[in-house]
Amino acid sequence: MVVSRDLQHEVEQFLFHEAELLENRRFEEWLELLTRDVIYWVPNIRDDSDISDEAMISYEGYDELRARTVRLRHPLNPTQKPPPRTRHFITNVSAEAGEGGELRVRCNLLVYVSKDGKVVHHPGTSEYRLREEDGSWRIASKKVYLITNDLPLTPLPIM
Repeated sequence: MVVSRDLQHEVEQFLFHEAELLENRRFEEWLELLTRDVIYWVPNIRDDSDISDEAMISYEGYDELRARTVRLRHPLNPTQKPPPRTRHFITNVSAEAGEGGELRVRCNLLVYVSKDGKVVHHPGTSEYRLREEDGSWRIASKKVYLITNDLPLTPLPIM
């Protein structure tokens, strides 16, 4: 079922806010957007990959994402000196009502990463399940399908 125009706008603003937090390396605030049972994954090969049958580029829960953000901010992490700069472009957002009051959201995504004089881009799609908790939307799952996943991948930022 299609959501109202107001809810569509709210979802778009939520996604833009998430992107802003990631771009500005405000990882603690970004973690607050996640449910404790979140699943964040980047499938390999196909967007309809089954996590039980195929390798994943990334498959992480809340604790793993928290640990990753700690590593990204650690002052002795040589891959973060200087830290990469990112920009997220989000388009074609569609939202529909899901089970149990959750929202199913899909959007196109293009992430640019600038590091050491090189710019790499990661085009793809993102699929979310958003759940309302304590009066705010939270990310219960996020799947990022990269259309370039058949090419050698540079270190990926959190997308």
